[in-house]
Amino acid sequence: MKGEARLNLNDLGSASIPGVSARLGAALAEAAGVCLESQGHAQGVELRVSGYVSGVYSVDWHPISDRSRRAWNDPDEATEYGAAGVAVLLIERETGYSVIQRSDKGTGVDYTDLETLPTPSIGSRRAWKCREFAPAIREERGRG
Repeated sequence: MKGEARLNLNDLGSASIPGVSARLGAALAEAAGVCLESQGHAQGVELRVSGYVSGVYSVDWHPISDRSRRAWNDPDEATEYGAAGVAVLLIERETGYSVIQRSDKGTGVDYTDLETLPTPSIGSRRAWKCREFAPAIREERGRG
């Protein structure tokens, strides 16, 4: 990726991701926003990503209310869901894959994705863990 791109967490709630309902997407975005603000970051904070994809993203989200902070008071859960939301957006944007469903517990993966093709073949289906992507996501405290 060249230059800096924008990553709008609110896109998670748009209902455009096949395996993420608008309500779940909004919750993932809210969790990520709570995490970012709890660390003192503001709109437009730079997120540096390295690993399967690399780049610098300027991150935006809806303002976080006290009610949202109380709802996501468990930092481990907020981090898990927030990281999942960021991973979903990055995977869709940078790989051409979309989440098609959440996986059952015990399968060893969090989500199943499907390559964006007019007629997908069985071989195009993959599974991935959000936890595999979360460590690759590093933010830089440049602007927040």
